[in-house]
Amino acid sequence: MTPEAFHELFATFETSAFRLQLWPEYDVPSERSEFVDYHSGRALPDRTGNSWLTTMAGQVARGRRWTNVHLLPAPLTPYLQYLIDWWYVDQARVGAEILFVPPEFAGALHTLASCDFWLFDDCRLILMRYDMSGRFLGAEAGTGPAALEGARRVRDFALQHAIDLQRVLEDRRAGRLI
Repeated sequence: MTPEAFHELFATFETSAFRLQLWPEYDVPSERSEFVDYHSGRALPDRTGNSWLTTMAGQVARGRRWTNVHLLPAPLTPYLQYLIDWWYVDQARVGAEILFVPPEFAGALHTLASCDFWLFDDCRLILMRYDMSGRFLGAEAGTGPAALEGARRVRDFALQHAIDLQRVLEDRRAGRLI
């Protein structure tokens, strides 16, 4: 799948975009300087006009559901701390539903899902491929009814066991989730 075709999906989905993230860390070159800033204690950057958040906000404003579910490792990785505090809060602010599957369900989730994916409109599956260090290798369309049904089962399991961003933030502030 070309990067252009992949990016087009975010502008053209009709009802829902669901994202499953299994990795405790991702190596995203565009996030490296922010990651350093976050762990240096700098303030949350102003993301006014950020294209990703603008796209997300626009789709949510049109009544489309945008859901991100991330598997929580125990303990939290520095990268996931950064995502929670500096990215997921902004995504939630523009209307995305940010959820987490607690560590006690990791084994079951990994049994159901072999890789990260996007599920658009409950009928378009995009598999996300990463190398062992969390670098993005590319996206490919999941094909066949079995792959699509498997992704729906994973989504349903993740949603059934997920906790929301607010709970994760409260648990972090209370020292229950480091």
